[in-house]
Amino acid sequence: MTSKPKKPCRNRLCKAITNHKSGFCPECQPLHIKREKATRQEYNTRRDPKVKQWLNSARYKHARKNFLARNPLCARTSTTLRPVIATILDHKTPHRGDYALFWDQSNWQGLSKQAHDRKTASEDQGFGNPKKG
Repeated sequence: MTSKPKKPCRNRLCKAITNHKSGFCPECQPLHIKREKATRQEYNTRRDPKVKQWLNSARYKHARKNFLARNPLCARTSTTLRPVIATILDHKTPHRGDYALFWDQSNWQGLSKQAHDRKTASEDQGFGNPKKG
């Protein structure tokens, strides 16, 4: 059985090589996890509390589950030759706290994680960063 080739650790200051799926060597992984958790916490503190409440509601979870069951393929990257499963319910037009737009199902689309991250980064000038201007 062949293993993946080893690559340099993603920590630019580290000289180790690794083949771990995260790209970090065993010494750098705890630092990476800690940094990632802090970034996620900081992002969640900036998120609108009412939107967090909507996203965590039973109504939204049920609607999301039903929508993705009816639309199982990614709206952006799925093709007839290469189907890609949608795992995220995305708003085509960002709702920015607008209740009516948040619940408007014609504004919903199913996206894969990769497609959603790409879309979010292009809209917000970088994932998790506020739009400039």
